[in-house]
Amino acid sequence: MKNTFLLLSIFGLLSFISCSDFLFFGNSGSSSNIEEMDLHEVVIAINNEVGEAKAEQVSYCSILPIGAKPCGGPWGYLVYSTQETNEDRLKNLIERYDELDKIRNAEDERFSTCDMAQPPNLTLENGSCNGGGPYAWNPHFILEQNGITDED
Repeated sequence: MKNTFLLLSIFGLLSFISCSDFLFFGNSGSSSNIEEMDLHEVVIAINNEVGEAKAEQVSYCSILPIGAKPCGGPWGYLVYSTQETNEDRLKNLIERYDELDKIRNAEDERFSTCDMAQPPNLTLENGSCNGGGPYAWNPHFILEQNGITDED
């Protein structure tokens, strides 16, 4: 009887832990779930993953190319902090964003200049990573770029 109770208790605890991981900490970000996201969801997830791009020093600031210009190459470079960001998840989210951007370009018959987006210079401003130049997608710029407000 004690062994049965112990086994049931362990099973219940393990079930609770796996459920609480999903409920309280969100999805682990597996590729299959990212592949099911629509553009709006991906934009929000990227914005949440980057957050405020807080860093202790500029060496923690980094960039990734983002978007798919119809003429080729990225629209810009997403600025983020390696100190706060899960880089593997961010890369997977950007890959999905780029796929959906290509589809949007074709459906909306979008066009672009054929210039090459240049990587921005990175600085640390008030403890947050920031990129300078026309191709820097600083924290929260992805929302603006996609017409999404903080309330969405």
